[in-house]
Amino acid sequence: MNSLEENKNQKSWAFKISSFFESPIFIIVFLFLVLWYFYSLLFGERSISALISAESKKQELIDEYNKLQEANQKLQKKYFELIQLTPEVDAF
Repeated sequence: MNSLEENKNQKSWAFKISSFFESPIFIIVFLFLVLWYFYSLLFGERSISALISAESKKQELIDEYNKLQEANQKLQKKYFELIQLTPEVDAF
């Protein structure tokens, strides 16, 4: 008799769990969580749009770095030319 009651209790728990997953409240909450996840994936702080903007910013910074490096080379060249033109002063 005990095993029959346990089996019946197990079936009732299984029925309660399955009916919970089929309930409209669970479905609404589940859909809300899934939509929230995809929204944060697309538009959040760590989203695809943030990744794309970071990559474009990286390219801008690389271009600026190259321009500054070229300007620095030109200025160094002028500096060394000026140093060679000025006479050296001997200190006693």
